Amino acid sequence: MIDVWQHWLFRLLSFEMCTALLILTTTLPPTFLQEFPVLFGLFMTSMHLYIGYVRNLPRFYLLAAVSFLLVVGLLFARMDTVLGFEFYSSLMGMIEMVSGCITLRIFLRQNPPLSQEIL
Repeated sequence: MIDVWQHWLFRLLSFEMCTALLILTTTLPPTFLQEFPVLFGLFMTSMHLYIGYVRNLPRFYLLAAVSFLLVVGLLFARMDTVLGFEFYSSLMGMIEMVSGCITLRIFLRQNPPLSQEIL
């Protein structure tokens, strides 16, 4: 089980990452914003790792790996900011929906509804 101090330490580090991103986006030149989709992807990767760690759900580790691969793709593709956000958000959203549907299907197969619940 996760110790309370580890949980709060991880929350504090996540808050510090968000604060650092906010400070960086307001103080650095506008050319830095071209890399913002990459930073957003890395942040989402860390959130998937956090959920996988806290809830002990292995599928979130897989989602974090896929998210990281998309971030690497963004680095090599050199898209502009809007297109980078669209690329990452749409692909990651579809992947998360497929992951959720697979999880729901597995759950429903393991826990079939009773005949009274169907009505």
